[in-house]
Amino acid sequence: MEELDAITAIVKEKYSAWKAKTAEMTTGYEYESSYASMMQEVEREIFALSAGDVPKDKNRKKNSTRDSGS
Repeated sequence: MEELDAITAIVKEKYSAWKAKTAEMTTGYEYESSYASMMQEVEREIFALSAGDVPKDKNRKKNSTRDSGS
């Protein structure tokens, strides 16, 4: 359940920061582009959270297993 709480916190933080900047946007393109960028950041952080810690050593990366067990 704590993973879900962390995901919720990430989404709230990124969305709130993005929503505060929407008043400065003058075109639909800026609005949509900034939204897409914000969502990519959210996706990146959630993926990193789900993947866990990745070893820095290239040899340990090859032998590490993720939560999927494969």
